[in-house]
Amino acid sequence: MREAYEQARARRQPHNRAIRGLGARWVRVLWRCWQDHTLYDPDLRLSNRTEADLTA
Repeated sequence: MREAYEQARARRQPHNRAIRGLGARWVRVLWRCWQDHTLYDPDLRLSNRTEADLTA
């Protein structure tokens, strides 16, 4: 998530706005875990991110 914060700051977003963006990302992650009755798996997030980077 550090990358997301740094990208937001690079887009000249203020600190508070960048933090709100991170909060929104975590809410989506927690919502999906709750809906799927699964635990958060950081390795899964990293593998999904790598695949997204390759297709972009």
